[in-house]
Amino acid sequence: MLELWTELLKMGFNEIENEVVSRLRTNEPVYRELWEQRLHLLQQHPLIQSVSEGNRILFPSRLDFDA
Repeated sequence: MLELWTELLKMGFNEIENEVVSRLRTNEPVYRELWEQRLHLLQQHPLIQSVSEGNRILFPSRLDFDA
């Protein structure tokens, strides 16, 4: 276990975060379910994805409300 933490600490924060998220999705059914719900919401509402990626402003246009 100590070897695992030593390797993780050698990685940057993003790599550690990716590793933790990957392990949670693999080993924790509750986390996997939440992840799937998140993906479903992002597919249903592309505006959320755009805002979270910094591609859109926080306040959408009128067209986004009507879509």
